[in-house]
Amino acid sequence: MVEASKDLVVPFAFKKVFSPEECTTLVRTFKTYDKDKSGNISASEFKQVCKDVGRGDVTDEKIHELFKQADKNNDSVIDWEEYLTMMQGVY
Repeated sequence: MVEASKDLVVPFAFKKVFSPEECTTLVRTFKTYDKDKSGNISASEFKQVCKDVGRGDVTDEKIHELFKQADKNNDSVIDWEEYLTMMQGVY
């Protein structure tokens, strides 16, 4: 889990996938979506992510399903690395 007080670092494996500009954007957007500054994205925060990537027309049920797919360790939040994994499908 990423602690809220620490800077987000893009792991090397993801630097092979994302350009430096995309990495900067991903850090900024993660921090924007993490409204409560917990270091994770909650289910309610995730709904805004879906809207912003063009999935705003989906039902709450579908958003819940997408959230569960992104939450690989089933801890009911999307952490930084789960977010990066999820965003690979967007970029």
